[in-house]
Amino acid sequence: MRILLVVATLAVSAVMFTALAHAQVAPTPTPTPTVSPTPVPTVSVEEQAQQEHLLKQRMHKLRKRIRRDQKATWHWQDIMLKRHTRPAKPVAHISSLNWLQHVAKYWHKRRLHVRRLAHHPPHLWLWLCIHRQEAPWRNPGVTWDGRPSRYFGGLQMGEWFMWRYAPRLRIRRGRANNWPPLQQIWVAERAFKREGYSRTWLLGQWVPTASHCI
Repeated sequence: MRILLVVATLAVSAVMFTALAHAQVAPTPTPTPTVSPTPVPTVSVEEQAQQEHLLKQRMHKLRKRIRRDQKATWHWQDIMLKRHTRPAKPVAHISSLNWLQHVAKYWHKRRLHVRRLAHHPPHLWLWLCIHRQEAPWRNPGVTWDGRPSRYFGGLQMGEWFMWRYAPRLRIRRGRANNWPPLQQIWVAERAFKREGYSRTWLLGQWVPTASHCI
């Protein structure tokens, strides 16, 4: 019995010693993954200067395109005797590439729209019909047989007609024979509109050619 008691005592001591040993050992910490920073690409001075040069070139081309479209838009508005579309900001003062691209698209569409309007006067067929029976577009004020006349251009406009319906054009470009044919038509269109599209007025201005065209 004494031997069994000694063995049991030793066994209990061994278990307690093992438990104490495990309690004193600290747990191994889980290693934290390290994240290496993304390398920042370095741009040399030469590359940066080249990028700036390319940007300036692109913006210069956009400004040239905008000015070209503006000039064309104003040309067609002059033909129609309309006021010029004014830019919200001078193109030279625009320093943003995105804004320049936006402005370039606007003026390109504007030029195409105004050009289309200029080539389609409301009564184009009427003025062409009258013109065929009157005189050449560059007629300098002579009749068909070469005698002097008081009427000029392809629609045979008199001095009073030009001064009444297109005085600025008369001052700037002279008589109707110096105006582009399309502009002569738009002057006639303006006159017709101011007179309330009156058939009587029309027949009184172009006798007897208008009667064959209406």
